[in-house]
Amino acid sequence: VGELSEQGVLQPTRRSFSHTFEVRYQQTAEGLVWLVAEPPTGYVISEDALEERFDVLPLYFVNQHSTSSLVPDVRYVPKSIEWRKQRNLLVEWLLQGPASWLHGVALRGFPDGTKRRGNVYAERDERVVVSLSSEAEGHARPTLMFAQLAWTLRPRMRGRLEVRIDERPIRYDGRLSQARDEFFSFNAIAARSAGEAYMVSSEGQVEAVPSRSGRDRLPAVLDDAEVKGVDSAAATRAGDLAALVRWHRRKQSLWVGQRANVKVAYQRVTGLPTTDTMSEPVWAGGSKPRSLLVAADGDLYGVDLATLQAGKVQLPKGLGPVRSVSVAPDGYRLALVAGGRVHLGALSSRRKRLQVSASYQVTHALRGVVDVAWSRENHLVVAGVGASGGGLWEVSIDGVSLHQVETPTGDTPDSVAGYPEVAMEVDRRGKVLIEQGGRVYEIYSSRFGNPGNAPSPPQGGAPFYSI
Repeated sequence: VGELSEQGVLQPTRRSFSHTFEVRYQQTAEGLVWLVAEPPTGYVISEDALEERFDVLPLYFVNQHSTSSLVPDVRYVPKSIEWRKQRNLLVEWLLQGPASWLHGVALRGFPDGTKRRGNVYAERDERVVVSLSSEAEGHARPTLMFAQLAWTLRPRMRGRLEVRIDERPIRYDGRLSQARDEFFSFNAIAARSAGEAYMVSSEGQVEAVPSRSGRDRLPAVLDDAEVKGVDSAAATRAGDLAALVRWHRRKQSLWVGQRANVKVAYQRVTGLPTTDTMSEPVWAGGSKPRSLLVAADGDLYGVDLATLQAGKVQLPKGLGPVRSVSVAPDGYRLALVAGGRVHLGALSSRRKRLQVSASYQVTHALRGVVDVAWSRENHLVVAGVGASGGGLWEVSIDGVSLHQVETPTGDTPDSVAGYPEVAMEVDRRGKVLIEQGGRVYEIYSSRFGNPGNAPSPPQGGAPFYSI
């Protein structure tokens, strides 16, 4: 799967390698056993042992635009370190910066030279105290510094947060300590409310997926006479912006609709190839979309929402034809289905042009992948073929954790949609919908069922959540 660095980063394996082991038969208290005589530098452990011996905890970094959407970075913290003392390691790694694959989109966020002073500890009132060196005094955006620390320490913090510089308590918004949830909205998942679920009917119209809330009405931008002949779609939570992939004369085209006051107007996106292989469109840029992504004829395109002009997104070489794309809630990590495999990459912008950098294959255990979506902050749901055949799988973004999820037919779904929930103490799967056999199903924690407890699974496909 990869190599674990001293900073707790699981670096994906980009090369093949081999080790020759010399073993000897030796008498032990348990009896005669085989032992490795001269193990290689470091040691090899199984994926199960990795999960058993390490806590998987995220660090949170500032994004390349320094907006209030922090970028998570998964780290492996040894369980042999007592959980209160793990806070020292988390802050230390945070000050060192993100993993190499995130360098194009995530920033350390602290002034150069900032160091941890002493231990990160909790007072009797469970207030967690972090002391930093004097370099932190020159932070241009202290709000981001507090948000980074609050979210990084959140799994190991029960009370308030106090930040000190050279042992001098720092006031923020007039207070010397901050509530645990003060910077809740800096996590993009927490910042946005639950999105509504939609699907495309067999007649090519967008419909609401049944929900427990009973809010099954379409927003005005989707409830319009122009919304017809649809193959797939995307919509904002505000209901003022939508994207449609539509059929016309056996070819597909992409349309973007905006609602101004009571009028809805759709315009065709230019710059895309004439094709019959266009993916579902997805928003890029977090809770406030800055652009639109779509795969067409094997390439990935980014659409400028101001001009509705599409241009190719620069991709790493050797990925293969792109079939599907899904952007993480933070707006800077994306999953790609390319060449029948699922890849992860960093989505950055340079001079208003999008590019994907430092991509890697998430897992070698899945092939024939047709679709992917984010199910948690650091997990994906993948429709593809594994060792036991076709199906739906949930996999961590580093490929360590891979589990099959039960589906109605036990075969590969046609499409999948996900809506992660906020990362709390217990990391749980968010909302997941799949299309299988011309019907839409909801995936629960350990089973599948009808969306919103509907009497039967609704007929339709291409499910999606508004963001």
